[in-house]
Amino acid sequence: MRQTISDIASLVQGDLVGDGTKIIEDIAPFDQANASSISILINARHSSRLDSISAAAVIVPLEIKKAPVPIIRVASPEQALVTILSTYILSPPSETGIHPTASVHSTVTLPAHVSIGSHVTIGAHTIVDEHVCIGPGSSIGAHCRIGADTWLYAHVILYDQVCLGQHVIIHSGTVVGSDGFGYIQG
Repeated sequence: MRQTISDIASLVQGDLVGDGTKIIEDIAPFDQANASSISILINARHSSRLDSISAAAVIVPLEIKKAPVPIIRVASPEQALVTILSTYILSPPSETGIHPTASVHSTVTLPAHVSIGSHVTIGAHTIVDEHVCIGPGSSIGAHCRIGADTWLYAHVILYDQVCLGQHVIIHSGTVVGSDGFGYIQG
């Protein structure tokens, strides 16, 4: 993550109270925070927890005016958390390219900004949009579509003809398109 408190305050459109120059490396709950963490206080009624905080900074509701560490005051701490997670933590790797062990069918055209991990297979006539990240060991069937800004973690399987929209996250080991919702004998 490696961002200053001030940068995070700008990202979440919050009001920074205190020194914003310290570097934040992760987000952590109060009981696991350290001198390079930022924590989130969702509800002002728990403000007494700020007295013993170990985090470098805390995102707090607007009702909180001061704390022993720098605070970022926001209207919705939950929304601030989502913004931080989606920007710094859950974003696909910025490296693009196709791993040499990946097997991509000759009918597939990949855009410039994709990340295809090791031992990935992509079947015939599949469409992969911009900014897609496919993790190692994943298998994409024929005639699939993967929308822009989609992230497939390692070992994801898409059966033939599966369509994923934009901004989708599929976690490791997930199988999409297999039997499981029943079948009808013909």
